Amino acid sequence: MKNTRHKYLLISALSFLFVQAALAQPAYKKIAYNAYVSGDMRVWANIIYTIELKNSRLTPDQELDLLDYYYGYTQHLLSTKQYEQAQTYITRADRLIAHVLSKLPGNATAYSYKGAFAGFKITINKLKSISLSSESNASIDKALEIDSVNIQATIDKGNLLFHTPAIFGGNKQQALELFLKAKKLLETTNKTQQNWLYLNVLKLAARSCEKLNQPQQAKELYDCLAHTEPRLRPKQYTTN
Repeated sequence: MKNTRHKYLLISALSFLFVQAALAQPAYKKIAYNAYVSGDMRVWANIIYTIELKNSRLTPDQELDLLDYYYGYTQHLLSTKQYEQAQTYITRADRLIAHVLSKLPGNATAYSYKGAFAGFKITINKLKSISLSSESNASIDKALEIDSVNIQATIDKGNLLFHTPAIFGGNKQQALELFLKAKKLLETTNKTQQNWLYLNVLKLAARSCEKLNQPQQAKELYDCLAHTEPRLRPKQYTTN
């Protein structure tokens, strides 16, 4: 009987370790990266579904990774005008952000996501654009107040300044500076390899240069993008 109990405990322990291994975020990140490069965002939906099945076992860091997948996938849904589905993921993200902040009330990344998702809501409900913009700005500013070099907050502040009309405080030059700052932060912290966010920052910075009529700097950024991920170059980032 005693041996049976020990055997049961061993199996339980091994099962727990297996689940943790299955939740290993680097594996998900590699899959998400390849999906981003190929443009097959259905894979992201599958990653989200798989992680959500184990939601009760997630660590705070894994919850932040899940928010990263919500963030990228929601942007895709909004860009393809799938607003109803986007709202579903925004609601899930809001719930998870509140959960993370209840455990980590000073987490800058969580506050930045809170601001980003408030901004996403503007695309769906333009009648609330003023209040949502204010909420978005306040949350992202709080994130930067907590951590002035937080990469997510730096990017989200840049996005906010880029998309906000100048009459309401938008500034594309400041947005570009923030995107370049985020690029440097990712590079100096060795977070450029197989990181979809790094590719996204390069695109955001390059497109900001185009809007600001800075073609040479835009070309350099697109070249950096193509060098980092050659699979992108034949599609939409040829710079000659």
